[in-house]
Amino acid sequence: MTNNTETVVNPTLADTREFLAKVRGGHKPTDDEMADHCDNLKMIVAEKNGIATDDVDSFLRKAKTMRERMGIGGNKRKELCRCGSGRQHRKCCGKYSR
Repeated sequence: MTNNTETVVNPTLADTREFLAKVRGGHKPTDDEMADHCDNLKMIVAEKNGIATDDVDSFLRKAKTMRERMGIGGNKRKELCRCGSGRQHRKCCGKYSR
C-alpha cells in the first residue's frame, strides 16, 4: 500500500502552488491567483479568531508557540489535564495526584 501524500513542514509558496495544481487537476495557479489564495486564508483565520487581517501572521506565530508550550504537537513536556482544569495532567488527575 503506497501513501502518496507528502508532508511539508514549512510549505513555501512554490509547494503550495504545486499542491493546488495537483488538487485542481494540473492547472498551476498564476501569481495573482496565489495572492488571492493567501489573502483568502488570512481572511478566514482572522474571521474565526476575531482579529484584524494584518495581525494574522503574528497571531499564527504566537499560536504556534502556545501549542508548543501546551505540548500539542512536537514534544509533550507539559501535558495539560483532560478534565479541563488547565493544570498539568500529572499534578491533577494523573499518576501522582493527591
